[in-house]
Amino acid sequence: MDDERRRRTRVRTAHQALLSADGAEFSVRIQDLSLKGARTGPVPELAAGRECGFNLRLAEDMVISAPARIIRSDADGLALDFLSVNEDGFPHLLRLVQLHYGDAEAIERELSEPAFEP
Repeated sequence: MDDERRRRTRVRTAHQALLSADGAEFSVRIQDLSLKGARTGPVPELAAGRECGFNLRLAEDMVISAPARIIRSDADGLALDFLSVNEDGFPHLLRLVQLHYGDAEAIERELSEPAFEP
């Protein structure tokens, strides 16, 4: 997705996440993260167009879970589009993006705009 159409700020991070698809799990390093998706290291077994589960455990009782669609899969990594985010995890995702971006109010303003142009 080109930056002109993107409506969510992406922040660089190096957290580990777990992707799951068809009963298999893949540990990945998150390269960047937004309120709408993530870019991770490559997983050759997962092709663009597939859906997978995304889980980022920040602490024992702090988990960000999202069903996601793989938008891009190549040697550089995966681009994931979150289809939704678990209700308990969204505040943690929001705060994580705010902390890494450094301007909490700017990230809050993004919530009032659609994620992508129709």
